[in-house]
Amino acid sequence: MSMKKFFIALSVLAALTLGVVPSQALVGMPDRVPANELISFFVVAMDRSLDTLIIVQETGVHGATATAAYSLHWKMWDPDSAHKADRSIPYTRNDVVAISCGDIIFDTLTVNERISLEADLNTDGVNESYIGYVTWNDELAGVEVNDANHFVGKQYLVNLAGGIGSGVSIAGRESLTALDNAPVGAAFMAQQSEVNGITATPITYTGVLEGWSPIAYATTAYRQMMDDQPATTLLPDFFRLLPRWYLYSSAGENNIFIWKSHNAPGAAAAGVSWSFSMMVYDNEENPTSKQINIPRELNFIDVREVIPPDWIPTSGTIAGWFDIRFPSTSGSVGNPLYWQYMDFLCYSWQRAQNSSASLNWSALFESHREVGTLQ
Repeated sequence: MSMKKFFIALSVLAALTLGVVPSQALVGMPDRVPANELISFFVVAMDRSLDTLIIVQETGVHGATATAAYSLHWKMWDPDSAHKADRSIPYTRNDVVAISCGDIIFDTLTVNERISLEADLNTDGVNESYIGYVTWNDELAGVEVNDANHFVGKQYLVNLAGGIGSGVSIAGRESLTALDNAPVGAAFMAQQSEVNGITATPITYTGVLEGWSPIAYATTAYRQMMDDQPATTLLPDFFRLLPRWYLYSSAGENNIFIWKSHNAPGAAAAGVSWSFSMMVYDNEENPTSKQINIPRELNFIDVREVIPPDWIPTSGTIAGWFDIRFPSTSGSVGNPLYWQYMDFLCYSWQRAQNSSASLNWSALFESHREVGTLQ
């Protein structure tokens, strides 16, 4: 996409980010409120026909002044969380910053550096897309700070020539130190330790950023019911991701993207894997179980490879939902380990590609989730 077309698209899309009212959300959930750190996945076509545009808006809490030089530090990561590129962008109060993930990939990465981003989203044996994720952090004089919840973001998957465009709010971590009434023991819900999260040692919590793990949400719910009393060390008994799927005849495609804060369990988790079964339902409540594997930090599922062939009509549409449950359902090779402590994001990208651009469309939604109580 040329830079001219890119900024034309942004002039339309950026308007959708205006009018956001700051508010405090439920700690432990990726809510649509101003936050301190943003995390967004991206899809960019290898032929550049599709791009992911990311827009970050500063809501007026602070910005560059004569004595403080604030900037946005973005970092691009591949699906295995290998660092690919980063830059710092100065901003001012109420500023709107926009980037094209395609420009980052094609302008700053070599051909060899792009290989780890390659993906075959329609599972036809040919890689056609680059996928990964981008994090945005606040910086003061070159040092990352977690002191204010003042960023909101949108991401758009856009194919202008093909008539396809869809968007979703970017998930943002709140700074717990910035909350006016942080609960007792707020560190219990902060971002968990990367090392202890994949070993058998007791979990410890580091930093001051909100976690989106099942235990973070269950702990918040417990405090609300118990008049803000500290929770015990018990764990939630289950966690579910419930993404909607939809296939529009033979031209329809649907990918489910799942991001988690750790890759596959380490050596301490031998015999346990991220290959497990989930339940699949159509709109008529017909059930079946299918095996999925989500070992990487960013994973995707091709819905067409999961839905039983005899469910798919020769014409017309079909839809339903997935029940991705931890602990996993029967038939699993082994339940994933330490899912209680890991952060999860899940999105469903539905689209149709026809010979006529006027028949093309796409939609992008977050997945619903459910977390059990502390047991």
